[in-house]
Amino acid sequence: MKRDLLIKAEEWINNKLNDFSIKKKLIIVYVFCVLVPLIITDSIILGIVIGDEKKTRSHDMENIAKAVQYNVSSEIEMASKLAKSIYTSKYIDEFLNYPYESELDYVTNYQDFFKDTLLGVGASQYNFKIKMYADNPTIVNGSEFQRIDQVLDKEWYRYMTDNKLERGIYFEYDEDDELASSTKRKIIFFQRMNFYSDSQNVLVIELDYRNMIHMLEEMNYDYTIYICDGKQIVLSNGRNGEGGKAFASVENLEHIDYTEDMETYGRQLNVRVI
Repeated sequence: MKRDLLIKAEEWINNKLNDFSIKKKLIIVYVFCVLVPLIITDSIILGIVIGDEKKTRSHDMENIAKAVQYNVSSEIEMASKLAKSIYTSKYIDEFLNYPYESELDYVTNYQDFFKDTLLGVGASQYNFKIKMYADNPTIVNGSEFQRIDQVLDKEWYRYMTDNKLERGIYFEYDEDDELASSTKRKIIFFQRMNFYSDSQNVLVIELDYRNMIHMLEEMNYDYTIYICDGKQIVLSNGRNGEGGKAFASVENLEHIDYTEDMETYGRQLNVRVI
């Protein structure tokens, strides 16, 4: 049955071809024997090239996301190590909890404290800002040491207490910071100072936001990188890296080519590459 159909089809084609001129027959041969196979071959090659390019691009963006993740995590880890050295210092713990008799008594001890510690050196080495908030009413509010009531309404403090955290990282836009020269965006590493006693004292290490942006820019990638915390863009090598403005929303991002999750001290972040 199939053979009969093939024979009839062959006869029909031969009859049709016999009606064509030599010129038309040559055109048909050229189209079906040269042009069509060439189009098919080129399409296959083009598909392979495009597929390889997509794989290469995806691989590049994956490497970029991992490099960004490593560098950001390294900066936060430096803050963590510094926090640990302060957290386990008996001398600092005693200074925070000592009942000072007067403001003069506190100032005198404060001056002696910085003569005997390298606290400022450790902070300046990484361009960190260190503050300690103590549940001690005899402490005089200053630059490095303040009473705990100064931060009870801060976002990072509520985040720490609401989630019952001992340490962690928090991204905050501090509208109340009148001393901020170029950025009110804060990257805060917090650590409860309860190694020696069950106190409410808290250490805060503020990472340099501009340094973090500069680090992303110096990586010199052709892609735009966004590090997102929930619904906000907290770090970027693009225009969303401006520290003087509130964090932009991730809803403004379109056509995200690659995304990778990262976790740091309980904070779920997301690296996006465009």
